[in-house]
Amino acid sequence: MSRIKNIRKSVDIKHMYVGLDLHKATINATVMDENGTVLNEVKIKSANSLRNFSDSIPLGSDIVIESSSTWYWAYRILSERHNVTLLNPLKTKAIAESKVKTDKVDSLTLANLLRGGYIAESYIPPRELMQLREIAQGKPCKS
Repeated sequence: MSRIKNIRKSVDIKHMYVGLDLHKATINATVMDENGTVLNEVKIKSANSLRNFSDSIPLGSDIVIESSSTWYWAYRILSERHNVTLLNPLKTKAIAESKVKTDKVDSLTLANLLRGGYIAESYIPPRELMQLREIAQGKPCKS
């Protein structure tokens, strides 16, 4: 099990790029600097761990998550401190066409695509609209 280390204290870097491979129960995260050096790879298993992870990287870092049925809870937590981009998986073939498909490789690929400016973005509705969607779906609304 990987530990979440406080990167802000261990490295003198002001900006980072983070790729998140998101699933229902886990998130694989790869953190890299502006040069593409991987600083941390971690598996996150809860909302509290995701908050700790968010706090461990510099404020305003760029984060990319793939649009899926489970993206919004992670987006809600991460967007409080960081610039979060929602990846359109249909327009990003790099992951789907890779020969080696693992969560770790996918998160690394996402971080590299983000760092290079090659992310095809999906629309992120305003928070108020997402709250209405949750109400319509019968989910408890979390502000």
